Amino acid sequence: MGKLADLDAEARRNWLRSVCRNKWIDGLRREARGEGLQPELGRLYARVGPDPVDAVIAREDLERCWQVIRELQPRRRQVALLYFIEQQSELRIADLLDIQPSGVRKHGAKTREALRAVVGGIFDAESVETGTSQEGEGELA
Repeated sequence: MGKLADLDAEARRNWLRSVCRNKWIDGLRREARGEGLQPELGRLYARVGPDPVDAVIAREDLERCWQVIRELQPRRRQVALLYFIEQQSELRIADLLDIQPSGVRKHGAKTREALRAVVGGIFDAESVETGTSQEGEGELA
């Protein structure tokens, strides 16, 4: 091919489009391989914190969870707050509320069921962390 200056305006535009498209594709490939910006620039432009969309969704899910907890029967709400918020053990909750540990497990299971109905799989993933008992004294089912 001859010199770029010898081409007419339309041919130069097509050439420029082609070069830009190819550079863009090369950038995507480099980024996919992790060869993007220099390390210093990568740190400067790295995302800090969660994606704003994820934060909004999490906030909405949390509000729906609180709504479910507010609408629980009083005893079930007490168990949920002591277990999930104050992270008390099953035995401690049973002692505080003067109920059997099996009652604490039942209330916990019913609360989880109600939360799953509203939030679905998101609650399942988090229940591993929030559903663990303290000092191995028991778990809510």
